[in-house]
Amino acid sequence: MSDQVRRSVDEIEEVRHVGSAEPLPLGDLRERQAELSARIAAHLRSLGGEGPEIHRMRVFTVEVYTEPDAEPFTVTMQCAVCERAGPAVELPGDESPLGRDTARRIAVDWVREHRVGHGEHFTFRLVETHSYRLVSGGWR
Repeated sequence: MSDQVRRSVDEIEEVRHVGSAEPLPLGDLRERQAELSARIAAHLRSLGGEGPEIHRMRVFTVEVYTEPDAEPFTVTMQCAVCERAGPAVELPGDESPLGRDTARRIAVDWVREHRVGHGEHFTFRLVETHSYRLVSGGWR
């Protein structure tokens, strides 16, 4: 064993006790750790804990948020070349297919306006926003 490895092993086995000039052997450290762990557990029990905590995972489902305070469904068009976007068009509360088509047609009108000043921009994207929320389910 090289001198450097031997020094590392010696350092591990003889960790100095805080506030003491005497080295504390590794076996004593293990005993001290067990003692402190027992004291911490006793203290936690005195505070009302019954020992180790048990953590469980909860199952969540993502679903469309339809409550009255939900953000509205919106549709907008965005230029893929310059990243500019038209105004957001809100869909009426019923979110019917007819309402979606109407909102999309209104959003597409912005493309014609944008092309007047930017004739070389040919690529656009339709951006729709919907409110979703997490709904808590059972425990695992």
